Amino acid sequence: MTTTKAANWRQTFFIIFSGQAFSLLSSAMVQFSLIWWLTDSTGSAVVLSIAAAAGFLPQALLGPFIGTLVDRFNRKKIMIVADSAIAVSSMLLAFCFIIGEPFIWMIYIVLSVRSIATAFHMPAMQSSVPLLAPTEEPQELRAGIS
Repeated sequence: MTTTKAANWRQTFFIIFSGQAFSLLSSAMVQFSLIWWLTDSTGSAVVLSIAAAAGFLPQALLGPFIGTLVDRFNRKKIMIVADSAIAVSSMLLAFCFIIGEPFIWMIYIVLSVRSIATAFHMPAMQSSVPLLAPTEEPQELRAGIS
């Protein structure tokens, strides 16, 4: 493998996964912010509990099973659909905030949709790492270890 080919796949890898890392980090921040806003605006521990369950339970329950689905379908399409679902649900919630304060149940639904989409997005992204590295690279690098 020539140096330029090695540099090209590394550059592509960096661009894709730095964007994905930013996407996942900002998504986690929005998820936390929604839960915090609900807690702060209602002052209710019950609302906090339900919001936390809606935001994290779908991902925890689906996570162990999603990997098999991700392996059977196109990872790129899964990441696109998952990111799109997160974006659309966030935009709908933003629109609800623009026209007035949304109902609590709307926020619960958005938290759940975002959690389900993240459950698909994470394994699709993680399983894509070895596919970007050329086969000539050491196995440790292809596995994302180094």
